[in-house]
Amino acid sequence: MSTIRLGGRRDLSVFDNVWFQTVRGPASAQEGIESCALVSKSRRALAVLRPAPMGAIMAAMADRDNQHYIPKMYLRPFIDPTLAARSAHHVWVYAAGAEPESRGVDRIGSASRFYDIPGAADVEVAEKSFSKMETVAARHLPKLRAGDISLTEQEKAEVAWFVGASMNRTPLAFDRTNAAMVGTFRLTVKDRMEDPAELQRLADEMTAEGNPTTAERIREICEEIVSGKQGLVQRDRGATINLMFRNIGYWGEWFRHMVWVLCEAPEGSLFVTTDSPVNVNDEGAMRQRFDEYTGPTRDVRFYYPISPKYALTGAFVPAKDQVSKVDADWVQKANTAMIVRAYKEVYASFRSAALRDELTKRHAERKPPIPPPDSLF
Repeated sequence: MSTIRLGGRRDLSVFDNVWFQTVRGPASAQEGIESCALVSKSRRALAVLRPAPMGAIMAAMADRDNQHYIPKMYLRPFIDPTLAARSAHHVWVYAAGAEPESRGVDRIGSASRFYDIPGAADVEVAEKSFSKMETVAARHLPKLRAGDISLTEQEKAEVAWFVGASMNRTPLAFDRTNAAMVGTFRLTVKDRMEDPAELQRLADEMTAEGNPTTAERIREICEEIVSGKQGLVQRDRGATINLMFRNIGYWGEWFRHMVWVLCEAPEGSLFVTTDSPVNVNDEGAMRQRFDEYTGPTRDVRFYYPISPKYALTGAFVPAKDQVSKVDADWVQKANTAMIVRAYKEVYASFRSAALRDELTKRHAERKPPIPPPDSLF
């Protein structure tokens, strides 16, 4: 296997044609985090710069070894009320082929040192930034969970950026980003392979450095990379985290300009969530190839369950933000879409054999969440 470090600039769409990343070129993870925080005042999304209360910061630091990619404050509304009545504040965790397991929120959606950046001046800078984002979002989510969509422009921007973070901070997001970076590198190599002058330049450069070679040999290596015969793996954690923070801001701005609908489930129906809790679809982008994508279209929309009773959706439609009561069939279809898009786990406020069986069936039938590299061409 080869280790690669990517540079250059290329926009790309990948996988469900909803996962859009932008490779910005060489940049540190710190720069990416700063670009996320330093939003102009005209966009009114400076909330991430507000200092969190010291108590919240100290609690986050105490839990930093076990870093949450699904925030505990997001998961708490999904605690099973019947278990809570017995002092067991647990959420039901489902995985394909396994019995559901009840767990406390501190043991869900987390991994050891997940956001650490080896070699950075502050290896925990990403985790600290998320602690601040969560503190800000925690001021507004209770209003939405009470069925109130009347957010101010500032509040909506802050929630939108939190949704952007929830989309981009998960293991699925990381693995897709890494795969997309490898795919982009292969496309770059493919472009160079078709330019004889470039192949000769590379051969001359390597020969001058004391590694004699020929343009033909360079072409053979390029062919092995493009075909997948030469394995590639993206190991630069800082580059992945840099892209993560850039995409949080990028998608946060898209989300805040959409019309939001707060969907209320009927009595007897409950929303579920997953380890990839933001479902984004773009019908316009679905018609584009990996190397044709230039950005989201006006067809893009998002879905984000925020409690068993309420789910937040956004789209570019001629309407105002509103609350809408949906029927049981709508809830079931939304849950099925979430189950299919889950990376590994589904979280619910109830135990259900039907949910267990559907998850196992859907995950056995679906396409791989991280497709093989040759599917990008």
